[in-house]
Amino acid sequence: MTEGISPDIKRAYNRVRYEKSREYRRRYYLEHHEERLAYQREYRKAARGEARG
Repeated sequence: MTEGISPDIKRAYNRVRYEKSREYRRRYYLEHHEERLAYQREYRKAARGEARG
């Protein structure tokens, strides 16, 4: 079925399949998790400061 397809098209297709996969989403989530936590920490700190002031 995939014999007549050029390798770069095959590669693009596999990349799309990979990006839709659970593994990719999990890795993406883990990579951005720290950023999100840091942002939330800063936000809460600021919110607490506002409330106290």
